[in-house]
Amino acid sequence: MDTNTLLLDLLRTELVQKVQNEWQTHWQTHYGDYADLRTLSSSHRLLQDLAEAVSMATETRLGKDEVRAKSLTISGITLLRFVQNSHAPSEKTKDMIAIYLGYAAWQAFAEKHTPKMPKIPFYKKIAWRKVGLVSLGFLSGCVLCTLFFYIFVLPEVFPKFSYEPRYSFDVYGKDKLDLLFTVQLSGQIETNAYRRLPHLDSAWLDLVYTPENPSRRRIIDKTAVRSKAQWTMGNTGNPTNYKIYDARILHQTPDSAIVETKEHWKLNYYDLVNKKYCYDYDETDEQIYYLRKIQDRWKIYLIEHKKQGVSYLVK
Repeated sequence: MDTNTLLLDLLRTELVQKVQNEWQTHWQTHYGDYADLRTLSSSHRLLQDLAEAVSMATETRLGKDEVRAKSLTISGITLLRFVQNSHAPSEKTKDMIAIYLGYAAWQAFAEKHTPKMPKIPFYKKIAWRKVGLVSLGFLSGCVLCTLFFYIFVLPEVFPKFSYEPRYSFDVYGKDKLDLLFTVQLSGQIETNAYRRLPHLDSAWLDLVYTPENPSRRRIIDKTAVRSKAQWTMGNTGNPTNYKIYDARILHQTPDSAIVETKEHWKLNYYDLVNKKYCYDYDETDEQIYYLRKIQDRWKIYLIEHKKQGVSYLVK
């Protein structure tokens, strides 16, 4: 699964989330109880009204002349295909949806949600063992012996004692970027699950978690309890936020990986019954993610939580 597919999944998540957050103020008067976009029929009036809202947001940002020049149009059926992931969206469709969500365009959305590759210090790019072998050859003072060593001996002996530097080019390749993106996406999906309360929807968790992951079960159980209590983080002005300050790949094979992160979680629950904030969590901690590649997509199967020098598994 490439980064572009993951970004499209995140764009769908934000679109569904925006509709739910604005349901009471924009849609409830005409359509009653909340209706999940992914379950609507193609003829549902909500899809057409949402398409008009997307078009209006695009026209407001770009102006009528540019919208007309670029032929930027969108229909309710196009939106339904997008949220159901039944058809690859065009660049124009992605641009219009991104603008509706508050971004300058699809490219701006992708740049914001794509992890930046850290710079590799120069001294860590050097394979010091190889430098040492070459230097030893020159210090021997025998050019013929040096040539003999590199031509006949080195190809046979060196692989048995190969040294893999901590930072190599492959560490920051495309597959590594998908790995870091999956870790970042897991936090965004968890906070979105809390924002959608009291509505329950665990389908998005399957994008990043394996079915047996204890953290997946913890999120499902927690949202069920909070939903029953009528708590949410989706109220207007809620300061809930999640951010990764640092991410480091500790180990990776073609099918498994371990990633260590430093994260800040600010979670503020709002009581819909009493109309006031009722619980606040504001902590910076470290976590270790254990991932497997399943059907060409990274999935988290275990999370180890580290806090105040103590390490324990998240239940």
